[in-house]
Amino acid sequence: MEKTYAIETGDGCLIHGVLNSKSQTDKLVVFIHGLTGEKENHLYYNGARYFPEHGFDAFRVDLFSNEAKGRKLTDCSISTFVSDLNRVTANFYGIYKDIYLIGHSIGGCVVINSDQQNIARIALWDTALFDKTKTSSPFVYNKALDKYIANLKIGYLLSKGLITERSMQDERIISSIKRPVKLVFAGNSHAKDIWKDKLRLINSEYETAVIENAGHGFNEDMAAEKLFKETLDWFSYG
Repeated sequence: MEKTYAIETGDGCLIHGVLNSKSQTDKLVVFIHGLTGEKENHLYYNGARYFPEHGFDAFRVDLFSNEAKGRKLTDCSISTFVSDLNRVTANFYGIYKDIYLIGHSIGGCVVINSDQQNIARIALWDTALFDKTKTSSPFVYNKALDKYIANLKIGYLLSKGLITERSMQDERIISSIKRPVKLVFAGNSHAKDIWKDKLRLINSEYETAVIENAGHGFNEDMAAEKLFKETLDWFSYG
């Protein structure tokens, strides 16, 4: 079964998402995508089929969207995403006994900063803390637009608030992790190196895993399947 949702944000926008379900369950997995992601990306589309095969419903969400009243990325900050995630989990709390959160890339920072009171377990997929040692950035401020331009393969605009808040996603946010967490890193990514000396700051139960030879998007042969299995094992503990 597949069902679409449009959850009100409280400020005139709608959070668009899709719920996938195969059998009756009291467990829900919520996917939070990265900065340029969307609910139809292969990780979330295929993950929303993998987890229902193993006893979980799956909800994949667009943090910004071209659908009616969807947010636009250029107007968003991490705080915006956190507020919307809290709306999503509040919408499903009570319908499901256990809610599990998955955050990919910067989506993991959104998960870390969210209200975790009613969350069972968390998985962070190649989420990097802010790297203070980097001397260059693809994000360049444009005074005329009062926005940051991302000079990447596909250029896009970002708010000053998002860039400012991204620079705050360092070891200071680790204390915000309140629930058992599993950090799954891509072997070819630098995220695991940034976390290496900071794992000791996690106050909750945690595990780590590395998907060898995988890049940040887990696009390589069998990388996504291994990622799903590592996450399923973690969520199946509780």
